[in-house]
Amino acid sequence: PSLTLGELLVEEGPGGFDRVSRDYDIIRNIVLAILGDETVTTNLGAALDPNAELTLFIPQDRAFQRLVYELTGQWLPESEIIGAVLGAGFSLQDVNDIVENHVFAGVIPASAALQSDGATLTAVGGGEITVDVKWGRWIRLIDDARPYPWVLDTDNFGTNGVFHGISQVIIVTEPALTLGELLVEEGPGGFDRVSRDYDI
Repeated sequence: PSLTLGELLVEEGPGGFDRVSRDYDIIRNIVLAILGDETVTTNLGAALDPNAELTLFIPQDRAFQRLVYELTGQWLPESEIIGAVLGAGFSLQDVNDIVENHVFAGVIPASAALQSDGATLTAVGGGEITVDVKWGRWIRLIDDARPYPWVLDTDNFGTNGVFHGISQVIIVTEPALTLGELLVEEGPGGFDRVSRDYDI
């Protein structure tokens, strides 16, 4: 290979949306938007660093379309996906934080992943996923949301690592509140006829 992972990802430039659901037009445009916005704090520039050693699990276009369908109930064309995500209340920083949970230190080809059933991987964004090898030949990534991503398009090598295409966006949730805050967040009162909540 002669290009870094970042160069492989963004070489076509902005736009380029099509009806091919198993390529990477949406993530390419997301990364270009993030890298072009100085207000976003990001580590995604590492994908352009020739001295980095990285593994990327990159959602194919259909993965983002599925995510937006779950958020909005609408199946949208590729060109409308980023606007729909931002319109659903996510900032570009939020989107960056999600994407960073698809970037991992170290080079993990598919052959190594197939020998790593049960291994926990920590992304540069801090999220953790577990490698789940099915039937000795298929790789699934266990995150915090179902359905779990499957690894579909393996061993796309750049000069600084490898990327694999996946079927779903990796979702890693972090509790925003402590248990105490969860219990008292509604404040005093709030009594009702629901016997299985926690008003009392």
